[in-house]
Amino acid sequence: MWKPPLRREYAPKPMDPGQVIVWTVRIPARWTVPPRYDSEAGTFTEGIGWTEALEYERIGTVWSAATSASSWWAVPDDDEGNPVVVRRAGKREATGWRPEGTLYESGECAGWRDGIRRAENVRRRGIYAVVHETYTVPRTYGSREAHEPLMWHCDPDCREAEGRERDDGKDGHAGYRINRHAPSAAGGGAWTVNTVTDVLVGRVHLTSPAPFCPRCVMLEPEPARELVTA
Repeated sequence: MWKPPLRREYAPKPMDPGQVIVWTVRIPARWTVPPRYDSEAGTFTEGIGWTEALEYERIGTVWSAATSASSWWAVPDDDEGNPVVVRRAGKREATGWRPEGTLYESGECAGWRDGIRRAENVRRRGIYAVVHETYTVPRTYGSREAHEPLMWHCDPDCREAEGRERDDGKDGHAGYRINRHAPSAAGGGAWTVNTVTDVLVGRVHLTSPAPFCPRCVMLEPEPARELVTA
């Protein structure tokens, strides 16, 4: 005769959803206005407003595992509407202020709301590339190499793409020519809608700024125009 299994009390693990979590936040030392060197004028401008590094602890609740190993989404008690990614420091990430095993707040998905909004805009409209600029760089024996980095857009009428050469590449995917923004980190040799959205939502992180149009892909606000009166 079948018997039901014995009842077991639920014993959640420390990082299971719903468990309380405490982590460290570090804001690095910084200039309010960073120093700047003007290579054309040969002048150096000192930085303004130096602020020392700041560390403090936050407490919240584990929401779910994040997209990579040893990381979790957490809901802070002091700002429940803005979940953050908390990561456990490994051997490679260990530093003086962050020993191995320490839980710390990662900024990898800080703009997740904007990322989702931008990714949905790209998914709905699609993408295309234009040659953003053309220039040459010197090589050996006095020769020069042409560079034609691309800029990616999703608005067919974007004014930032107006008058620029469109690059449709091969097999329906735009090539990047000689372009240091090649999406090798996104798992392919050419940008697609999927690789663009992966970068926008934080699933893939690039080592340099992505070549996305600030206006129609990043959806940055238009600069305010000053009211001119007579």
